[in-house]
Amino acid sequence: MAKKTDNFQQIKEQIEARQFAPVYLLHGEEAFFIDQLTNLLLDTVLTEDEKDFDLVQFYSGAGEFSSSDVISSCRRFPMVAEKQLVMLREVQALDKRSFKLDDLCLYLKQPSPSTVLVITCKTVAISGTSELLRLCKKIGVVYQSDKVRDYELPRILPSFLKTLGVTAEPKAIDMLQNYIGADFSRLSHEVDKLRLTMQGRTQITEQDVADHVGISREFNVYELSEALARRDALRVENIRLYFTRNPKAGAIPMVISTLFTLFQNMMLGFYCSDRTINGIMKEIGCSYPQAKTVLDGMRCYNARTTMRNISILREFDARSKGGRGGTTPDPDLMQELFYQLMH
Repeated sequence: MAKKTDNFQQIKEQIEARQFAPVYLLHGEEAFFIDQLTNLLLDTVLTEDEKDFDLVQFYSGAGEFSSSDVISSCRRFPMVAEKQLVMLREVQALDKRSFKLDDLCLYLKQPSPSTVLVITCKTVAISGTSELLRLCKKIGVVYQSDKVRDYELPRILPSFLKTLGVTAEPKAIDMLQNYIGADFSRLSHEVDKLRLTMQGRTQITEQDVADHVGISREFNVYELSEALARRDALRVENIRLYFTRNPKAGAIPMVISTLFTLFQNMMLGFYCSDRTINGIMKEIGCSYPQAKTVLDGMRCYNARTTMRNISILREFDARSKGGRGGTTPDPDLMQELFYQLMH
């Protein structure tokens, strides 16, 4: 039996070593890692010939079935293989009035040793108080695939690239983060594409990304705040270009309002007695990501520059509304604003 773990790489290695658990509960917001483990189980538990006899899949929306149908399938014996594989997929779309997940607890209290049951739930996590979750943790493997936020990518991206069999230069990692963000399906696709051009190399260079990875991700004003707080000129420019092509995503009033809040909070941060993330959260009254962005900004701007930027934002707010002789088109106004804030 597989040792219980919530670590993606360890679960992957156990499956590859054919150390199967009686049940796998794969759930959470990030579908990419759920799909990776699901496909690995499909490829590993049974051979292609065995799948004809010992693979049973239940899809939400693909015909009606009950919890009794799933339990009956789990309790039957394999026909040709050592184990049978039963997959209950995308349970988040099941009609909760006709199919109650906790009905499966009857089976989980006495699972069949010759069955591998896989339950997947995408886009949402199953409640921590669920009896199903408790039993799956007790007898099998539970993996919660949380959505990765952009500010977490510098820590996670190098290890993610290693799972794909490559490494990357620090600048190349920055560019992948800026161009693609936390879209792991696209990151995997772009790495596959890069491999075709790398001629056997396993390290992705800055030039590889510049030549072969397009800038097509979506951005929002909160990512702009993070980039400006770190004085990341390349990312700020990518966001500006995106806003120019998609004015609704970055309307100038919304941009100015969001950035005013950032620099206002940074100014308050300079007066905080406790300049840790927890201290900033408590004294300013903001969320963890906001507090982290504030601290990033306080490292890159001093109090004098922060106060100057608040004045700049006031001036540009007036210009965007036609005051102070403001006739500059919004895209040009935004470019000028970002330059002044960072210089």
